Amino acid sequence: MFQAKVREHRYRVIADRIEQSIADGVYEPGERIASIRQLAESFAASINTMKSALNLLQDRGLIESRPRAGTYVVSRPEVFEGSEYVDDLVDAVIEEYTCRPAAAPTTAKMDHAVLPQELVPADLIKSAMQAAASTQSPLLDGFATFERTAELRSLVSQREMLHGIAINPDQLVLASSIEQTVFQLLVTLNPQRLPVAVQAPTYYGHLTILRALGMPAFELPTMPDGSFSVARLAEAVRRNQVGIALLDTAVHNPTGSCLPESVLAEIAHLVDETQLKVIEYGMLRDMRYTTSASPSLYSLAPSGSVFLCSSYAETLVPSIKAAWVAAGTHATHVRDRWQATSCTVSALQLAILEHMLASGKVRRVQDHNRKLVYESLTAAAELVQDTFPAGSQVTAPSGGFALWIRMPEGVSGRDIFRAARKEGIAIAPGAMFARCQDDYDGWIRVAPGILNHDKEQALRRLATLVADGERHLVDS
Repeated sequence: MFQAKVREHRYRVIADRIEQSIADGVYEPGERIASIRQLAESFAASINTMKSALNLLQDRGLIESRPRAGTYVVSRPEVFEGSEYVDDLVDAVIEEYTCRPAAAPTTAKMDHAVLPQELVPADLIKSAMQAAASTQSPLLDGFATFERTAELRSLVSQREMLHGIAINPDQLVLASSIEQTVFQLLVTLNPQRLPVAVQAPTYYGHLTILRALGMPAFELPTMPDGSFSVARLAEAVRRNQVGIALLDTAVHNPTGSCLPESVLAEIAHLVDETQLKVIEYGMLRDMRYTTSASPSLYSLAPSGSVFLCSSYAETLVPSIKAAWVAAGTHATHVRDRWQATSCTVSALQLAILEHMLASGKVRRVQDHNRKLVYESLTAAAELVQDTFPAGSQVTAPSGGFALWIRMPEGVSGRDIFRAARKEGIAIAPGAMFARCQDDYDGWIRVAPGILNHDKEQALRRLATLVADGERHLVDS
């Protein structure tokens, strides 16, 4: 039994290393790879182990065997109509929005849609840290193995039941961050690097991951209420134009909308019908401004094709990045693959998180924070409506931390971003949230956190900058 496990682990490790070589460009698309005997010698492995590794790579769609010709790397998929690579956008985001120093010290930071610093439960974190140390949690004794995380996985499962989502704790896989979770799922589930269906606009972090993996984005234009054309997605799936979908179903970033349950039901039907793999991004589910249960695609389409992932980093403890994915019947495969590719997670972070969830105080803290953020967003939205020029629109968020603001026709969000930055006001331009920057250049995302005098003044100044931009268009 022990030797069989070693052989299985060995061929998976070899397959993962070859896959990484393909991703790194060591083997180009269409290139013939070394013979099985040469590979076996290179990896100091047996012929049978090497055959198993190559079979696994074929199953992943990365290589193909051609009779009497050898084994070749599968050519990069065609970029279909409606999908594009996002290199230009991501370069612009990194250069324009994160690397260039601001012209003035930031006096009103409203660019990051995360839990406001003043709402971080410092006392709860401190007591959880002390409890983790004093009780000598098994998580602190070495690596965060599957067995040692049993209690935490059970607590996460109980938390999700509050939203009406039933998850088997044994089917939860832990990771070091939500970004790494999405990255690894895309690598695992979309080995051919086919286009990935995403909402448009979408969280720019998704776009940076797609860029890093060389996967095109297939956009699903999304309405302010969060809905999009499921028929468009279905047609793309049937025409093999999409390999997987990455959908923000809880609270959509940047619009703050929640995907209507009717749309979720349509997607669930499509998933069951086509076995489309879906990565369901549920980061802000705890920040929905509704008393009803939050529907989940994972619950509606229990076919093993939906992978629900989330983290408490944005809604509870920003400094604890640990994330999880409900991988259903694929949990063992996902967990084994991630361990083989060093998808490790901080045992200390998990121990602290475990004690926080076990304290019974998290729900009360989040209910309190949700109320304060909702009141602040409502007040900020009213201020925008009162001060921004005619033709501006602000969405009424159903959750999250931000306002999605449309400016009068022709006013550029990038221009407003630059002008605001010169005055120490930090916002996010709409151009960050789509593969084509012009698509949402007329929008800005503003995350006021807990509204105070400085931020109120900043919003009024933004209104003036938008009005100035509109006048400039008229004058020109």
